[in-house]
Parts: sequence; structure tokens; C-alpha cells
Amino acid sequence: MQEPLQSYQQFDISKSAIHLTHERSADELMKKNKRLEEMNAVMEEQNLSWKAENEKLNAEIQELQAFLDDIEAQSDLKSMMGIYGAYESILFISM
Repeated sequence: MQEPLQSYQQFDISKSAIHLTHERSADELMKKNKRLEEMNAVMEEQNLSWKAENEKLNAEIQELQAFLDDIEAQSDLKSMMGIYGAYESILFISM
């Protein structure tokens, strides 16, 4: 994916066969192309930043999910122990 981007960034409009109209000179197009390249670089950096933030949040979500799973397992264990304890109490009272 990097190669097409690099070839795009090295595009030189002065060497292209683009038909220039009287409204746009080669200098204007080169300036606009440079501005678009700069904007693209900023967007790429922002994209990398958001990807890193997304990975960080996904890691936090996984940690929270593991924590909730542990709590659920402990709750289930306590419930089973409570049922067993109640069963023992019933047996003890009936004796």
C-alpha cells in the first residue's frame, strides 16, 4: 500500500501531459498539488494517531471484559456455595 502513495507524492505536474487551460497555469496546479500533499500527510498522521487510540481502547475493553468474566465466575461460585450452605443448614436442622 505504501508504494502507490510514494509514487503519488513524487508526481511532478510539470512533466505530465495534462492539458492546461488559460485559467490554470502549471505553477497554480503545482501549488495546489503541494497543498493537497501536505493535507494528505496531516490526515495520515491523524489516522495513525486514531489507530493507536483505537488499539489502546480495545486493550482496555479486553481487560474490562476479563474483569467482568472473573466477577461473574466468582458470583456463580458464591451462588453455588450459598445453595450448598443452605442445603447443609436444612440437613442440620432436620437432624
